[in-house]
Amino acid sequence: VDRPMFNLFIGAMILANAVVIGVEVDYGPAGSSLEERLVPWYLLENFFALVWIFEMSARMYYKRMSYFSDPWNCFDFVLVGMSIADVWCLTVYRFITGSGAAKGLKMVMVLRMARMLRLVRLL
Repeated sequence: VDRPMFNLFIGAMILANAVVIGVEVDYGPAGSSLEERLVPWYLLENFFALVWIFEMSARMYYKRMSYFSDPWNCFDFVLVGMSIADVWCLTVYRFITGSGAAKGLKMVMVLRMARMLRLVRLL
C-alpha cells in the first residue's frame, strides 16, 4: 500500500470522484428521489465508497495500529466514515422519511469535496 502504483490508483480515483461530484452538482436532477438518482449517481457513489473502504482497510491491515499515527490516515478515516454515512446511512434515512425531510443534510455533499485534500498527501 505504500507503493507508487497503489497511490497513483487512489489519486486517480480521487480525481475521478471529484469529476463525478462536479458533474452531479452541475447536471444532476435537483431535489430528485432515490429512484431518479439511482443511475448513474448513486451507483457511482457506492463504487467510490467501496474504493475508499478498500484503501482504508488495506492500509490498516498493512500498518496495523501505526495507521493512526499518520494525520493523513486519520483524515482518511474520518472521510471514509463520512462517505459511509452519506452513501448508505443518509440514503436509507432519505428513503424512509422522504427526500424533503433530509434537505438539511445536503451539507454532507459539500463535505465530500474534502476528499480532494487527500491529493495533497500524494504530492
